[in-house]
Amino acid sequence: MKRTLPGLVNYLEKLTGNPIDLVSLAPAKLPLYLRERFKLHQGTLFGRKFIFAIDTWGEEDPSAANYANLTENLSGHLGDSVVLVLPGLAQHIRQGLIRLGRPFIVPGSQTFLPTAIIDLRERQPTALPTAKTLSPAAQCVLLYHLEQQSIDTWPLQKVAEAVGYSPNMLIKVKRELEAAELCDPVRDGRVVTLRFHAERRALWQKALPWLASPVRATHWIHWEKPPAEALMAGMTALSRATMIVDDRTPVYALHHKASKNNAFEICADRIDATARLEIWNYNSQLLTIREEMVDPLSLFLSLKHDPNERVQDQLETLIDQFPW
Repeated sequence: MKRTLPGLVNYLEKLTGNPIDLVSLAPAKLPLYLRERFKLHQGTLFGRKFIFAIDTWGEEDPSAANYANLTENLSGHLGDSVVLVLPGLAQHIRQGLIRLGRPFIVPGSQTFLPTAIIDLRERQPTALPTAKTLSPAAQCVLLYHLEQQSIDTWPLQKVAEAVGYSPNMLIKVKRELEAAELCDPVRDGRVVTLRFHAERRALWQKALPWLASPVRATHWIHWEKPPAEALMAGMTALSRATMIVDDRTPVYALHHKASKNNAFEICADRIDATARLEIWNYNSQLLTIREEMVDPLSLFLSLKHDPNERVQDQLETLIDQFPW
């Protein structure tokens, strides 16, 4: 984020030939998922004011329709002059956004502002680097600290035993969390501990750009009953935690290792399925607060890209109700 804003400013100044002054915005009434995903700045181009929404999350499975929905949701709260600032765009997504008339900027690469300026030359973006997401192990350790118990001052060996990872893996986790500027390692002789930089809610917000959905794959499946390792996930879990209505087909999550040991039949579509199964990158049973469902922060991450505004409203409720 520190390099994103200067990259955007430099790119716009080169395009327009004029100095650009962008002012940070922090509208309090903007839904939580939009506040946490986008950094907002207002500026003027050719006499017209625009709000530049810098995407700090990126997309794991991007689509023009998803970006268009995000633009519509932002515009509904901020006005019609919202411009998405994105780290990069595949050609088919770019064409979809142009076809839908949704303005966007890829700093150092391309601009589509139908009422002001269009620059669609094929260039590789040189600004706006995106954060690398944490590995599943590092994300699991961070969420364990946020949801189960503080691991501040714990030796790495004790953390490894608590989360079920090897000591060598915890060394890699330590390096990742340090590189993300979420904690500092503290050495006392041969013992290394972690000291996190912020309290739990502030740490969560700081870590969000580095956190990814735990879902690696989804399947329509048929089974007689969920195995003991399966936890309610997706809309099923969200409906238990908030006021949203559940889908008619229940959703469950299994750690990818556990999924190999459970018998279920993958269905071609929803018609023959008794459940929707999410295969997860880490074991939410380590993190769960309610035994029958996945942990709330992982649930948030699994649904954070859902374009349905009702879902996003309930995710905001989920985070607000979390016992920080």
